[in-house]
Amino acid sequence: MGGGVSSVSFRIAAGVAILGLVAGGCSTGSSTDVETPTASARRLVATVDVGGSLKDIAATDTAVWVTRSGYDNREVSEWDKVWRIDPATNKIVATIQVGTRGLDTNGSWGHIAATKDAVWITGPRSVRRVDPATNKVVAKLEVGAYLSSFKDIAATDTDVWVAGKSGYDDDAVYRIDVAKNKLAGVYTDVCTSDSAVGVAATDTAVWVTCGSVYGSKSPEVKRIDPVKNQDAALIKLDGTPEGISATDTAVWVTSSGDDHRVWRIAPSTNTLVYSGDTESRPRGVAATDRAGWVSSGSHVLELDVTGYAVTATVDVGREADALSATENAVWVNSDSDGIVSRIDPR
Repeated sequence: MGGGVSSVSFRIAAGVAILGLVAGGCSTGSSTDVETPTASARRLVATVDVGGSLKDIAATDTAVWVTRSGYDNREVSEWDKVWRIDPATNKIVATIQVGTRGLDTNGSWGHIAATKDAVWITGPRSVRRVDPATNKVVAKLEVGAYLSSFKDIAATDTDVWVAGKSGYDDDAVYRIDVAKNKLAGVYTDVCTSDSAVGVAATDTAVWVTCGSVYGSKSPEVKRIDPVKNQDAALIKLDGTPEGISATDTAVWVTSSGDDHRVWRIAPSTNTLVYSGDTESRPRGVAATDRAGWVSSGSHVLELDVTGYAVTATVDVGREADALSATENAVWVNSDSDGIVSRIDPR
């Protein structure tokens, strides 16, 4: 890819990421030696058995929150709960009933986001707020209408953002005012022709991926200015974007299709600066100030935030799916066997 974008192809072999660097769409003509830590340098330090079929995960320094899939027929009575893990002990310390039991027909249940003061969980046409101090639901917000569906959720201390559809075809991003526990607005027609499938937020920017599991017509990332309540940038991608995670210095995007893509966007310029391939489809993505983290196959990849290197890989020994990360720990779900794995990123 041109325009200063570096394309990196990486594969997993014997626990080490092997890099092949390409700049401006042309081979560098020589290999670049990159010191890549083995899996032991980023240790798998704990596993927690939540059970069932897991869906999403959100972590802060004081708590890790896990949801199950609404399609888990083995545990129909359990899918509308949230499990809390204590990072200090790596043990489940609470199970919270957050919804009414029933069939989640459109996959809206169980997307989760957390700050130190609040946990937010999507449900059919609603978002529930849990207070970490009491482990109780303190608000249920009606969001969307009949046939609305939610694909992702992100939270800051002041706002919560929910991406999805407002009806049959209309893409939408819902904004919730944290202080008022109230829907503050709905952004419609966010995407050129696809659906809003992923959302990430910082205090200064909201990032939305526009894509489709059936093949994107106009794959892109939209930046929204939360202060001015207006579009701020549009970044075109070559692939099928879905997952997204952001800090003030880097935005990481993963694909949902067979292209197995990972992209990095620079918020300072609103430009694509990195494009890479994973051997298996990327399943989850998380960002910290120090690194980007991507799950793929049974591995979790650590990506450099300033260069174009995979700086570490960790084999979690099972399917690696949804991710959440802080500076002190990386947490990854294994949807199929109900295990949450903890990685030490230091």
